[in-house]
Amino acid sequence: MKPFVCWSDRYADILACCRDHFAGDLAHSMQVADEVCANTFLFGARWEMEPTHIPVTFADGNIDWEAMPDGDIEWIYALNRHTYFVDMGRAYQATGDEKYPAAFVRLLEHWWANTRLCDATTNTTWRTLESGLRAEFWLRALEMMRKSPAVTDEFVARLEKSLEEHGEYLAGSHDAFHTLSNWGVIQDHGLLLIGLALGRADWAQLALQRMDREIEVQVLADGVQWEQSPMYHCEVLHCCLDAIFAARRFGMEIPARFEGAVRGMVYALGAWLTPDRVMPAHGDSDFIFAKDMLVCGALLFRDGQLKTMAGEGVCFENLWDFGPEADELYAAVPTAEVPCSIALTDSGNYTLRSGWDEDASWLRFHCGCMGSGHGHADQLHIDWSAFGQRILIDPGRFTYVSSPIRVMLKQAVSHNTTTVDDTEFTECVESWGYNSIAQAVKGESRFTPDADYLSGGHLGYLGLPGGAVFPQRKIVYLKPDVFVVFDAFYGPGEHSYQQRFLFDLGGQAAVDGQSAVFRSKKATARILCLGEGLELSMGRTSASPQYNHMQLAQQLTVRRSGEGVPGFVTVLAAAKGEQEPDITAELVPVWRLPADIQLPGRMAQAVRIVKDGEETVVVLEHEDINNQVEVRLGQNYRSYGRVLVFDKKHPGGLCLAW
Repeated sequence: MKPFVCWSDRYADILACCRDHFAGDLAHSMQVADEVCANTFLFGARWEMEPTHIPVTFADGNIDWEAMPDGDIEWIYALNRHTYFVDMGRAYQATGDEKYPAAFVRLLEHWWANTRLCDATTNTTWRTLESGLRAEFWLRALEMMRKSPAVTDEFVARLEKSLEEHGEYLAGSHDAFHTLSNWGVIQDHGLLLIGLALGRADWAQLALQRMDREIEVQVLADGVQWEQSPMYHCEVLHCCLDAIFAARRFGMEIPARFEGAVRGMVYALGAWLTPDRVMPAHGDSDFIFAKDMLVCGALLFRDGQLKTMAGEGVCFENLWDFGPEADELYAAVPTAEVPCSIALTDSGNYTLRSGWDEDASWLRFHCGCMGSGHGHADQLHIDWSAFGQRILIDPGRFTYVSSPIRVMLKQAVSHNTTTVDDTEFTECVESWGYNSIAQAVKGESRFTPDADYLSGGHLGYLGLPGGAVFPQRKIVYLKPDVFVVFDAFYGPGEHSYQQRFLFDLGGQAAVDGQSAVFRSKKATARILCLGEGLELSMGRTSASPQYNHMQLAQQLTVRRSGEGVPGFVTVLAAAKGEQEPDITAELVPVWRLPADIQLPGRMAQAVRIVKDGEETVVVLEHEDINNQVEVRLGQNYRSYGRVLVFDKKHPGGLCLAW
């Protein structure tokens, strides 16, 4: 088997860069390598799909490749992906210590001797997903340790034979499920690398053809992978970026459609990420720093917009692909202007932000399809971040084991959305299944230099015993750092309404009158709840920032009862550091002209906000008004439109929706 020169092999120079700029990442990689040499396994790498937090040691060195600690089958999958072999390769290059290649050889030979491809193991050690993943990790590790005396010709021949078995298995394992699932892309990426490494052009070509079709089916026009999980989006994206990288190195012709779709995936990821380049825990995802994906996209496509989204400087992972010259190559890519607020309308993912710096204000709104079983009941959910601090968060996933906590974390009650009569709008029944799914009703979006507008609703409450209700959420962003959220409920009959906000674990929240305050060292935020008849309470509920890791987070619940439309009006504002934002807000009456008739709240509402001494008034009409439609607020403002913003810059009104 010839050397597989795909990724950079300038290891000494790469390590010099790592020691200067990424000493922590390198130290973690070496720690993993040392633990594995001692037969201890802890899956804590940043891109582990199902990380663990309790080390498991096989004291006698006899690894049980089907071990299942705590009954979680995902542990078997993590063990058999062999991600840790890459860490052992890096540790060997960093130290020259022969214990790393010796352990690499010992563990792989043990794996070959104790796992067999058969019907029983296709659901454990030989799932096609793991078979595709470990192909990459074997090849990366082999090239980093190939010059060791422990890596004999006989061992390399045995590894080549096993890769051939993997290739035959992956080439023959493909159906409609793989076309639509992340599994297809992941396993075909492995098949591509095997084909290139073994000189099997037929396998490489088959893999690339399949990936082209899979991405055509799986990726929506806005660039989002259909499963509605940023983490699985990134797993698919890594395989696609690496496939392009490898195909170019080996002179393969890459379908233009595939490259274009992958580029769109990177752009969608950039829109999704928080200002500090961390993915939200949307659906089955964790909080993961994902800048390296954006940098890789910017380098592969020489795309200045992607560079703006990523920010300055490359990441640890980029060095091991592009080599020590990665930073120079990246610096040569000119930045290009990118809109701050982005509507990914096909998937129903929207982000509002004040800029691309790490202190920017950012809010994410979801109103779109459920996706696969990795999607959660999170219609109309919002996340919020400001000044480098996550404030409102998604609860995460914790486990895939079918259990009450798995179901709870997927439910609306765990998300920053609304419910009616304390009833779930989507009925989750087990780890992957639903009895009913709320249909999203996508609304309007409009972005302007001074204010943005989003709206959406869902049909999850059409069957309520007390009468059908249509919930709708409308958001007005007053740049740079104030968000006004209108939650309306259309339908007859008396109902109770609930609104929930889950706070980040990095601060403390408390109810303060008819508002809540969140305090951390980076930022202080206030949520002002406007109107009468509101009941605010602060409790604790489960949140999982990372798979297998659970904490109690504070959750604000706002309740009210009534009939129809005016549910909640909420103002979100934050200030940097420990000083509170200087803000007040109140509801003010809206008058219809020329008759000068005051409109009831079910027809229109207005919010007067004073922040840092400057007044802004936001008007929102809940119903169409077909005559005498001009509105007046006090003696100062009058205009026409369904969503209006009045301030010193726009005394005549900035209309965001008609």
